[in-house]
Amino acid sequence: STEADCFTYDPGFMSTASCQSTITYIDGDKGILRHRGYDIKDLAEKSDFLEVAYLLIYGELPSIEQYNNFTKQVAHHSLVNERLHYLFQTFCSSSHPMA
Repeated sequence: STEADCFTYDPGFMSTASCQSTITYIDGDKGILRHRGYDIKDLAEKSDFLEVAYLLIYGELPSIEQYNNFTKQVAHHSLVNERLHYLFQTFCSSSHPMA
């Protein structure tokens, strides 16, 4: 339910796309969710976001060296150009985020 008390009803799963995945396994009836063979509960309790991202991208949990290199790459590519900072300052702070 949303703020407008609306929900999406998709009888027979007719309007929702689905596909086979070698990355994620889901069995909703049994409460099973696995990424690359790892139970989601174990990943949530023992790994951080970037470890799981690495797992999803490369198919295995990173070694310490791989993790350190990956975090450096992510940090480098997350830098925002100064011109974009100026652009964002022109946005009205009270606007809806999807406006």
